[in-house]
Amino acid sequence: GADFKTLIARAGRQFFQVGRGITLNSVLDGVNLEGQTGFLGLKAFAGHTVTTTSDIDKSRPNSGDSRRLFYGTEAAYLGIPRWRIFGYGLIQRDLNNEHPQVPAIDFDYNSEYWGLGTRGEPIPRVNFQGGVTYETGESHSVGLVASEKDRISAQSFNLMVQALPKIATQPRFSMEYLYGSGDPDRRSHPAYDDEDAARAN
Repeated sequence: GADFKTLIARAGRQFFQVGRGITLNSVLDGVNLEGQTGFLGLKAFAGHTVTTTSDIDKSRPNSGDSRRLFYGTEAAYLGIPRWRIFGYGLIQRDLNNEHPQVPAIDFDYNSEYWGLGTRGEPIPRVNFQGGVTYETGESHSVGLVASEKDRISAQSFNLMVQALPKIATQPRFSMEYLYGSGDPDRRSHPAYDDEDAARAN
């Protein structure tokens, strides 16, 4: 079996982050397990949103509370000095119940995120970070009819370079590029077509 150099388990309300933190960086109620064996770092986690916080979907009824479950795993190769290469899978499940219920309409958004990335220091005092993420899943985007589901398909890319010159004032110079495709059929439902037509008239 694997010989873990370190193995740390934490349970309760804590900060969770996946990859660079673009996909997930939030305080959740849950459990986090991290370990390292050889040059491989491993993390597995599961957490539930703090119910008293506002939900990310402001369009649904009672969006002032949030019930979403996140769970997944991340693996990182640590065999290159001052460098980290990682991959992760993150599952998000929408457990919200709308009050009051809206007849024949559902707001569920169940998504999965698959990412690859890297970060490190290629030369002294210069940091590099980058990654790609692909999102899949199913949704009733912005309240589609409950019997009709939208397939989620979206991609993102990010790249950042940061320089920390060794001078007395300790400045930081950074350049970052972020790209998000969005979901191309997010507004393809006939209800939105009618809404757009009304705005145009």
